[in-house]
Amino acid sequence: MTINPAAKETQVREQLGRLDVVVDQLVRQIEGLEDRLHVVLRGEDEGKSEDRPTETLVPLAEEVMSYADRVAYAVGRIIRLVERCEL
Repeated sequence: MTINPAAKETQVREQLGRLDVVVDQLVRQIEGLEDRLHVVLRGEDEGKSEDRPTETLVPLAEEVMSYADRVAYAVGRIIRLVERCEL
């Protein structure tokens, strides 16, 4: 089956849009969980941000990298949430 380039790009855009929605839902759910558990969580230490070397990426790679960064941020929040839990 041969798919024309325009259809391929449309499929990629649709899936990136879907990924964007799901990552946003993940972050919102983590925020909601933190809000609900605030009575059993220790205060959060100020973390330092990691600077990443700047590299030139093609637009699609840049977009994929931004999703990976958002997921890594969410994972970090879950890890910190578990560490702060006083149960």
